Amino acid sequence: MKLKIVFIFVTIYILSFRVPIYAEDIPVPPPDIIPLTEVPDNSAPVWEETFFIRNGDFILWQGSVPLPDNGTVEINDINGISHSVSARSVLAILKTIDETNDSFSISNLQFYDSFSSFYIKCILPAGGTEACDNWQYAVGNTIPSVSIDAIVLSGGENIYVFFGPQYRVVLDSGKITTADTLIVTAEEYNYEDNSWETRTEVTVGLTQSNPDDPWSPIEILTSAVDEDGQANFSSIPEGTYNVGIKEDFYFPTEALIVTTFFIPNPMPESSSGSSGRSKRSESVLGATTETKFDLKKAFEFIISQQKENGSFGEDIFTDWVAITYGAMGVTNDSHDALLNYFNSHNSASLLLTDNERHVMALLSLGQNPYSFNGTNYTNLITNSFDGIQFGDPGLINDDIFALIPLANTGYTVNDDIIIKDIAFIISKQKINGSWEESIDLTAAAIQALKPFESVAGVSNSLSSAGIYLGGEQNEDGSWGSVYSTSWAMQAMNVLNESWSKNENTPLDYLGKQQAGDGAVLSSSETLQNRIWATSYAIPAVLGKPWNLIMHTVAKPVQQNTKIIMNIENINQVVKTRSENTPEDVSNKNSKDITTEVGINTNPAPQIFLASTGQSKDNIPLPIIIGRAIIFIGIVLLRFLKFIV
Repeated sequence: MKLKIVFIFVTIYILSFRVPIYAEDIPVPPPDIIPLTEVPDNSAPVWEETFFIRNGDFILWQGSVPLPDNGTVEINDINGISHSVSARSVLAILKTIDETNDSFSISNLQFYDSFSSFYIKCILPAGGTEACDNWQYAVGNTIPSVSIDAIVLSGGENIYVFFGPQYRVVLDSGKITTADTLIVTAEEYNYEDNSWETRTEVTVGLTQSNPDDPWSPIEILTSAVDEDGQANFSSIPEGTYNVGIKEDFYFPTEALIVTTFFIPNPMPESSSGSSGRSKRSESVLGATTETKFDLKKAFEFIISQQKENGSFGEDIFTDWVAITYGAMGVTNDSHDALLNYFNSHNSASLLLTDNERHVMALLSLGQNPYSFNGTNYTNLITNSFDGIQFGDPGLINDDIFALIPLANTGYTVNDDIIIKDIAFIISKQKINGSWEESIDLTAAAIQALKPFESVAGVSNSLSSAGIYLGGEQNEDGSWGSVYSTSWAMQAMNVLNESWSKNENTPLDYLGKQQAGDGAVLSSSETLQNRIWATSYAIPAVLGKPWNLIMHTVAKPVQQNTKIIMNIENINQVVKTRSENTPEDVSNKNSKDITTEVGINTNPAPQIFLASTGQSKDNIPLPIIIGRAIIFIGIVLLRFLKFIV
């Protein structure tokens, strides 16, 4: 009996002994695979349109706006007449931007019944000047050929509204001689960053007006551009031309003036004797003159005075010689030496009139005063404008000589600075038609005002000034000195007049003042004065006023680099693309400010639970074994009780 009891307790003890069992010792069925599944997005995608509105470097507005629902909206034209357009048209969305912010306003919106189309004539930036008649637009990298209300957007596009031409030609000079070569560059506007890029595979043409058909100009010369977008023309006949692109139907164009380059052949010296000097007659500037002026000898004198550094002494004399070089069309080594001198002595003056004269000199040599060797000489002039006049309010010469070069650097009657300066100059004209009772200033004012004759009051001012000069001419045909006579001759040419007194012309007078070495002053005068006077006389003898001598350069698209930006809604737009989502026409553009973040379409990764010794029901194996031992123990205890 005791042996049975011992055996039972030993059995219970053995069964109750806890033996560690590890998961790796027990075969575990592979766990279930739990894939990551996509959560469907049942919300409709929100599409936006990104607009950039600019005039050169000046950004009027940029930002993103929601794409409206399909439908139509009513838009009023400048006359208040309502027209229906698509709510998703470029114009409709642009009008919405206009109405919801104060960065700009569409100040003149016209509608043409004949085309059933809108035309944006003018846009007014906040605090700025209205820009008219050259607004264009692009959708992505395409400039549509239809009106701005005809293009319907579908979502995700970049729209550029910009002011200015899409294409242009750039001339290396707007005034050349028949001996020069003209280089024309074809360019295309990049509205994304306001830059001009080379344009190829087009033909450049020199045209003249067709009196029978103003829309079909007469082609004089044509040339295809090379891989650099350039076309070269040489031996161009004397005349006035418009230069443009044939594929663009010659619009827009740049003006070109070609003059004949010549140095007159020397004529036999006039004989002299006790009976007085005999005279030969020749026609110059439309007047019959009897005294010869040796232009070739005068120019040879000028060249002979050039210094080793390329200058002709002080800056004032060097500048006036540069203008003479421009009048003569000089392109030889002497010209290059003079230009090298300007490059190596490139510094602005504290005197406004010095800077004005230097701009005239640079333009005469075909240089760009906006960016000559890193210096913007034109800004030195315009920055002196006080809202009424240039420089010293007590002087008029600085206003006259500001107007002269500005006319050849892109400033026109559309510039407020020009209109106000003209008004100031005219206000200083005396009743007798002069300025300061001065022949020099009056002659200079005539040359300054003539390009702006269309401005009210200018024509009468020129007429009065001409009457004054004609009345002040001396009996010998002069205006008292070589200097004043030379300028008066240029003014005479501008006014298309021919003045003489007692059958003596201004050229007679200059011929009498010319010395044997060609200078237009006697050898008793200082060398600097002889250079100065001769440099005045040569353009006068050639009949060339300053504006005809100076080359023309374009005014930069925008001088004011201040940028006003509307940044609202500029953050990245998150979109979910579905198969029926419209293609974003600009998603290949690296400059696109919108990005797309879509759900990964690759299969979701299969993630397995780590092997931790868990059963399928997640109950640890030792707990199951322990429960079995307790159950067996209870059974044995009952059995033992039964036995006992």
